[in-house]
This record gives sequence, C-alpha cells and structure tokens, in this order.
Amino acid sequence: MTIDRRTRAAMMVIGSGLSIFSGIGAFTGTFSMYVLPLSVKLNVSTATIGLIYSFVSGAAVVLSAFLGQIIAKIGISYSVCLGALGGGLGFIIVGFAKNIYLVYLCGVLLGFATIFTGFAMAQTVISKWFATGRATLFGVIGLAEALGTTVFAFIAAYFFGRSATGFETSAVVTGVIVFILCAVSGLVFMHGLPEDYGFKPIGAEDRLNDAGYADKSDIPGISSKEALKTARLWILMFATFILVLAAYLYTPQQAAYLGKKGLDNVQVALFLSSFMWAKVLNKLLFGIVSDKCGMRLAIGYNIIAFIAGYGLLLTSSSFIGLLAGTIGVGMGSGMSGNYGTLVIAKMFGAKDMIKLAPMPHSAAAAGGMVGPLALSAVFSISNGSFPVMFITAILLLVVFLIMVMSITRPSMLFEK
Repeated sequence: MTIDRRTRAAMMVIGSGLSIFSGIGAFTGTFSMYVLPLSVKLNVSTATIGLIYSFVSGAAVVLSAFLGQIIAKIGISYSVCLGALGGGLGFIIVGFAKNIYLVYLCGVLLGFATIFTGFAMAQTVISKWFATGRATLFGVIGLAEALGTTVFAFIAAYFFGRSATGFETSAVVTGVIVFILCAVSGLVFMHGLPEDYGFKPIGAEDRLNDAGYADKSDIPGISSKEALKTARLWILMFATFILVLAAYLYTPQQAAYLGKKGLDNVQVALFLSSFMWAKVLNKLLFGIVSDKCGMRLAIGYNIIAFIAGYGLLLTSSSFIGLLAGTIGVGMGSGMSGNYGTLVIAKMFGAKDMIKLAPMPHSAAAAGGMVGPLALSAVFSISNGSFPVMFITAILLLVVFLIMVMSITRPSMLFEK
C-alpha cells in the first residue's frame, strides 16, 4: 500500500507523541516514587538511590551525541525500538533489583529511553518532515509528556497501595506497558525520512530548493562537517548547558525552599503541580509564538519570565507572589527542551539535521548531570544561602540570553 506524504508526516507526529507519552511520561511521572521503597529494600540512603539520575543523564549525554549516526545505521523505527527495550527493561529491573548496581544499570537503560523515545528523537524527525510549524508541533508533542506523567502516576499509585511490595509490581507492569507502546510507536508509526521516499517536507511546497528530492545531494543546508567548524554551534551548545544549569540550581530544592517560605504540604503540592503545567503548556505557547512572531521573541519572553520568576521567589513571601514566581520558573525551564533543535534547524538547514539536531539535547543532558553538583557547590560556598543561589541562576540566564541573541540574528540563519 502506498502512503502519501501528509499521512506519513502525521504518522511521525503520532508516533513521536506516543513514544514520549510512554517512554518519558512513565519516567517523569513515577520514578521518584520508587526512591524511598528501593532505599528501604536495599538498605541504602535515598541519596544513594537518587544517584540513578546521574546515570540517566550520563547515558543521555553519550547517546544523544551519536543519535544521528545510529539513525543513519539502523533507521528511525529500530532506533525507537531500541529505546523501547531500554525503557521497558529499566523499569522491570527496578522490580527485581537486589543490589544498588542493578539500580544504576536501570539508570543507564532509562537513559536509552530518554533519547531514543524522547524529545531528541521526536524533534529530530519532525524537523526533517516539516519545513514550517515545527515549533508548534514541538509544543503539541510536549503535551504527551504531561498526559503520560499523569496516567503512569495513577498506575503506580494503584499498585503501591495494594501491598508492601506493590512498588515492585508497579515497576514491572510499567516496564511492560512502556515496551509495548514504544515498540508500537517505532514499528507502526515512525518510518523513514522524506528524502527516503522522494518527498519534500510539509510546508516546503513553495520552495524550489528544499529538502526531500529523490536525489539526497539536493537537500539544502550546511553539512555537519561545516557546522562543527562554526563558532555559533558551540556557543549554542554552551548556552544550552548553562540554561539547564540555571534551572537545576533551583528545581531539586523547590519543595524544600517553598517549605522554608512557610507553605504546608498541600500548598507545596499545588505549587509543584502549577510548575509542571506551566512548563508543559508553555512549550505549546513557545511553539506558537515562535512560528507566528519569530524565534527570538519566543526565546526572549521565556527568559524574561524565568528571571522574573526567580526574582519573585527570592523577594516575595506572599502566596500569590510565590505562585507567580513558580509559574515563571516553570515557563522558563520548559523552553530548554524545545529551543535548541529549533535554532539548529534555522541555523543550518535540513541537509544534516539528523546529525546536528540531537546536539543541544546532549548539552542539556550534560547540564542536568552537572546541575546537582553545581547546586551542592553553590550551597557549600555560600553556607546554604538561597539568595546566592537565585542570584547565580539569574546571572546565568542573562549570559544565556546575550549569547543566544548574538547567534540568532537573521543574517546568521540559513532558514530565514
């Protein structure tokens, strides 16, 4: 059966959403729930279990750097299935783990899932299939994470409440669901790139020289070999790193800080929920603003919201002020998963998108890995001072804004 171009592009979006719903939603929605019961079962501290996040980030740093080469070697479909295997096994191992080393192995496997079934994969393939409207689509698939987080959290809560070992059953069931849904995403929905079928990307109809000709040498853009020699690519990578670093200086301490401000547990839960929804919904808003009004404006309003949020959290003690600050930080931190691939696409075109698009995700993962260590260092130097932490984060965001605005001027972009 012949499948037309628009149907294949739509299948890519559906497959991307399904893989993010399961592969990413399950991890963000449930894994923190396993930390305490695992620490009790293995007789180690929660901090020791928490190191799994460093293994997830470490694996993500390495894998995102090679995502393009892996896709070129085995294809999109099998790459997603590789993530399905990693995510499924990662959760199943949690259910059977008898020592801390198996838990850390679980972290490495879940790192596979975060790259092969997550935003790095989804944004890379969408950037190839769509010449316009990419940013909005990035926001739409971001909603799948929020939905997956909610669904898998309820699944985990159901099993947790049934018995003392309910967390083990929950982990195994979650692993099986993740594997099945991500495998379906890869095997049914996510097949090939437009040039594999002689197609142009959606939105490229009015372009005489765009990606998608049967002759792949005609795909316009700057090659990865040339791009790697440009200063603006490495400035983008460093800017992405410090953006995530600025977020991680606060988010791991969010609940503790709000508690120190006098909020009770119910209010803290409300604030954490508000943070998540601000983060998710702003991904969609960021995409719409970027597509309709320009990428620089979208980046600018996000960083302003981020800085204002930190400022309010630092200076306000009122419920409304702290809530507004939490929403601002949620909005700003959500941008880190969207903007990098978008800038890469605009900066270098479609020619080597598969190789270049995952690079900001590698920088973001590095920021996530270093972030907790940076937080510890800032707290150590300042004797646990939250004001110093907030001021440091704000300064990092100012540096980020200056760097990104300097490399996204229209004259520096391949796609105007």
